[in-house]
Amino acid sequence: MFFGRSFFLEMGAFVVFLKNQSAQDMHELSLRDGESESSLELKERGVIMNKMRFDVQCVKECLVKNKIVYTVRSWEGYKELSKVEVDGVGLCTKKRVMRVIRKDDLARYLSLSGFGSIDDWWTKICSFGACDGWLFEVRAIPASSLPKRG
Repeated sequence: MFFGRSFFLEMGAFVVFLKNQSAQDMHELSLRDGESESSLELKERGVIMNKMRFDVQCVKECLVKNKIVYTVRSWEGYKELSKVEVDGVGLCTKKRVMRVIRKDDLARYLSLSGFGSIDDWWTKICSFGACDGWLFEVRAIPASSLPKRG
């Protein structure tokens, strides 16, 4: 049995108990829930993918619409470039761009931040305690560039 005897899979607001499900059943369930093919493949191989949360709606909407967003976080991250999984988007690259010292550092990134003004963006950054944080570029990986399942 590929997935073991039993485990839980969270799908939206429902938790479904799955017992003795095949890998193909899991593949179909995951894809119906909006999960990308490549993140499923990683799970099947036992690879744990780091997740990146977007709790500010306008920022997540920018990523969904434009397939790229600039976001400031209080943490530096372990690597300059890595892959993360974003709920509702799938696999993305996360690239550390620079340390943010003052709000003027963000001017050239505003159009892909999800915010309408530097002041609004800076206010939200400070509310998260990231005024001395790190700017990241998060870019969705197009499904067409992902390896095909065979």
